[in-house]
Amino acid sequence: MAVDLLVLAVQDRFDVAVLCSSDPDLEPALNAVLDHTWKSVEVAAWRVELGPSARLHVSGEKINCHWLDRPTYENATVSTAAAKPRSGTWSSSSDVA
Repeated sequence: MAVDLLVLAVQDRFDVAVLCSSDPDLEPALNAVLDHTWKSVEVAAWRVELGPSARLHVSGEKINCHWLDRPTYENATVSTAAAKPRSGTWSSSSDVA
């Protein structure tokens, strides 16, 4: 994901990227895009019900964070057969955090 973010930014393939991750390993790529391009990057991260929620950040930069929770996820799901995961690839919905 980090390489894609950098390559697509350099190739001018987006104006605004939304990273759906809270993995801190992506912070160097996020920092490089913000420092060396005119691109904008926002973050989407899962809101944790108990305890602090994690999000990507870069020192000295204000990055918009879109917090996602269970109701947001459930409202965004598509009910068509094509959008459903193949049998056995996901746990039951009650196990998804």
